[in-house]
Amino acid sequence: MFNAIYMSKFTPVVILFLLTFLQTEQIFAQISTDPLLPGRYAQARADIPVFFKEKYPDLDSLDSANGLAIFVSYAADTINLKELNLISFEDNIEEPDDEMKLDKAIEESQMKVYSSFPYKEDGWQFIEMKLPEGYEIFKLLIRGNKVKAEFGEFYTQGDEVVKLHRKEKLTASVIVPCKVKKLELSDKTLKGDQFIYGYCEAESETYYRMEYIMEEKLLLLKKSFKVYFKFKPSN
Repeated sequence: MFNAIYMSKFTPVVILFLLTFLQTEQIFAQISTDPLLPGRYAQARADIPVFFKEKYPDLDSLDSANGLAIFVSYAADTINLKELNLISFEDNIEEPDDEMKLDKAIEESQMKVYSSFPYKEDGWQFIEMKLPEGYEIFKLLIRGNKVKAEFGEFYTQGDEVVKLHRKEKLTASVIVPCKVKKLELSDKTLKGDQFIYGYCEAESETYYRMEYIMEEKLLLLKKSFKVYFKFKPSN
């Protein structure tokens, strides 16, 4: 597992994430039901580190409105780490201020907290989970017993730092298909006006990101997620 240590100059941009179907074949996953999921979600909510609450004081209002996406495990593996001679800029940074310390704690934490935004398109129930800054998104698509998932990174134009395949050109955004390993819901009917609670385990395909542009080295990355979430079904 690799936690990159760097000061990124790439400015995240909040993007209204429109309907994007995977370009790969449909992924079918077994959806199970667990009536204890509200309690499991509440426990995960209670375990959110205090530095997330300091950074994002509106977590309570987000939770009440659309629910949170609480990633109890968020791993970024660098597949080609042994092939690279990466430079850490940590020793060259002056004494960090409180904001920098807060950002570093969040970056290095295996737990992540996203906002959750449900909507419906063409019969698919979407649960879009994104960082409050908006530049990383994990999305679930559910229709009946069909489940699809994808992960995306989005930067401003001019910050062409990601791509899905090695032979492609770097772009400012990438959408990566994910394999859903496990999906549990408190209610599989996806109807009503009450919150439905869920738990998902998923793993992305590999993709590339340029982190050390001066040396022109590409990181080959794979993300894995274990996330609790809640949402109200969309009409």
